[in-house]
Amino acid sequence: ISGFVIHELNFDRHHADYDRIYRVGTAAIIHGRVTNYAVSPVAMGDALAEEIPEVESACWFMYDGKPVFAIENEIHNKEDAFIVSNNFLKIFTFDFIHGTSEALDDPYTVVLTESTARKFFAKTDPIGEIIDMGGAELEVSGVIKDLPASSHLQFDVLIAWDTYDINPGWDNINAYTYVKLQKDAQIQDAVSKIQTTLIDHREEMELGREHWMGQEISISPIVEPLSDIHLGAYLDEDVAFKRKKTNVYILM
Repeated sequence: ISGFVIHELNFDRHHADYDRIYRVGTAAIIHGRVTNYAVSPVAMGDALAEEIPEVESACWFMYDGKPVFAIENEIHNKEDAFIVSNNFLKIFTFDFIHGTSEALDDPYTVVLTESTARKFFAKTDPIGEIIDMGGAELEVSGVIKDLPASSHLQFDVLIAWDTYDINPGWDNINAYTYVKLQKDAQIQDAVSKIQTTLIDHREEMELGREHWMGQEISISPIVEPLSDIHLGAYLDEDVAFKRKKTNVYILM
């Protein structure tokens, strides 16, 4: 039991500088009713990195479900895929078997976990191999070791963000956004500035949401330390592996 508790309380601490990484979700209050989302606007990551001095860098991803991957005559459709910005591999720590943290800087590139590489190609060095995804040819540019069980994010395939033509605007509230703070930055200072950024872009977030227009709505950020996400509150549209904190604490 003690081993289980230690495992649960140490989620995501394998990432370098984990204590400087935070996820930024969105809380929407409409006529007094609060809905807490794990997602935020696609445009927010770049805005936070550019406008807030406390933020060193930002990354984001979208969950792509289980796409159909074709490799020669074989079809694979059970692998979880994330579409990730190129900073994803630089903010989070992954053990590369082949490739580097620049592996997804170019469009139409993918990074596979070791198990997925072996499943797709019967080897763990498939660099340069091609995967067909709905007519798009993706080149394998990296292989990482399988994710530890203590990661709140679990995936098999990472796809470069620029492979897709995704709406980059504030009205596309479907991205999971993470920021890495500068050394010695205070999270309280960053949160207040993130709030200001959301307010500044409120009108852009309302595009295509006529039901928001004229409503009593307030938007605020949900900022979670990386190591708190696993045992944190359940949020709408969350893809994180979660467990109730009370279920763990009761064993202590």
